[in-house]
Amino acid sequence: MGTVSLMDPKGFSYSSGTSLATPIIAGAGACLCQVHPEWTVRDFRNALLESGDYFLREGKPDPVFVLGYGVPDLSRAAGLKKEKLSE
Repeated sequence: MGTVSLMDPKGFSYSSGTSLATPIIAGAGACLCQVHPEWTVRDFRNALLESGDYFLREGKPDPVFVLGYGVPDLSRAAGLKKEKLSE
């Protein structure tokens, strides 16, 4: 994923891993708070986890938790998208 870089003269660099995933998921949670201010913490957690691509494909999280629930789909988590993932 492209991120803003203080070191790259072009202004962008590529990053991955938990150091990048954590602020992105925090931002996703903030967006969900704006869309659904009435939701509880459990509602937010379930919406994010159950919108993950691995969970939607397999119906459960990755059993060894290498992939966890997968990449969440914020539109689906917010209830704006209902269709199933294509096989």
